Amino acid sequence: MITFQFDQCLNDKKLARDCTNQGLCVAWRFPKKLIDELDPVVLNDLLAKPNPLVTFDLGMAKDHTTDIPERNPGLVAISNGRQNPRTMTTPIARKILQKFKGFSPVVFFSTTCEQEFSAPNTSSSIALRR
Repeated sequence: MITFQFDQCLNDKKLARDCTNQGLCVAWRFPKKLIDELDPVVLNDLLAKPNPLVTFDLGMAKDHTTDIPERNPGLVAISNGRQNPRTMTTPIARKILQKFKGFSPVVFFSTTCEQEFSAPNTSSSIALRR
């Protein structure tokens, strides 16, 4: 079973618990030692570990390319869509993740290129960068 690491903007206790309890993955909350650290510190620490990082920050990978270790488990960026002006929240992320439950982790993390998956009939997307 794959373990996902939530970043600070997605550090929701109930969402992590619900994801883990569903039994499809394990979700870890953001480490207390990294709270309020800058993105380069977070990326160097968390992407050096084996668990993909899940975030709302769509620009994180592009803004901090040099801070991402060459070998890393990947970064999953959740978005409510480019045309949707609403601010991302945990309830929105929960709905988006529910729509993507059918995708296999093997599909997500078997490639070294950038991929974006869109949920049918919605503007929601999950961008995967590795």
